[in-house]
Amino acid sequence: MKETKPKAGNWCEFESFCWFERPDDADKFCIYHLNHRDSDLLEQSNADAIRKALEQFGDDVRLETFSHWAVGWIDAVAVRVSGPDSKETEAYRTLCEIIDRLAEYPVLDETDYSEREHEATLKNIKDSFYQVNEEVDSEKLPEDWTCSALSWFWDNDQSAVENTDDRGGYPNRDQLLACISKICPKAIK
Repeated sequence: MKETKPKAGNWCEFESFCWFERPDDADKFCIYHLNHRDSDLLEQSNADAIRKALEQFGDDVRLETFSHWAVGWIDAVAVRVSGPDSKETEAYRTLCEIIDRLAEYPVLDETDYSEREHEATLKNIKDSFYQVNEEVDSEKLPEDWTCSALSWFWDNDQSAVENTDDRGGYPNRDQLLACISKICPKAIK
């Protein structure tokens, strides 16, 4: 579904919304939501790509953070839609181009998104260790064991590191035990 482009003053139609410290010409700005506290990896990646694409436009772009009762906070970008000559600003045209790109393909920066998936999966492998705490001596694991584990999973059990919920792969107990028994058998108690 193609997203409609935000209009100047769109923020006036948001329910239960308050914009503190808005510019004097706030009616010429639109607000486009980027991400929030619970955003998945893709939303985080796209939000950063949008920020980078718009940072060159100076006063026509404002990065904003709003409080929200359900998700804690929302990061957004406020973009001046038209300038003093009533013509669309370059910043607004760029935002609209980005929205059109997202309608065609959901990833703005493949490299950034892939790196986020990789880092999240490494963190999840480390965080999943609690599942095998009783069976594995963590002192006997090498410092870079999570990298070795990711590599082993990639070669032997990709389902353990499949990014099914856009928060990175997360191995279960049996997968983790199988992996550790292969990459560092001396750590098994």
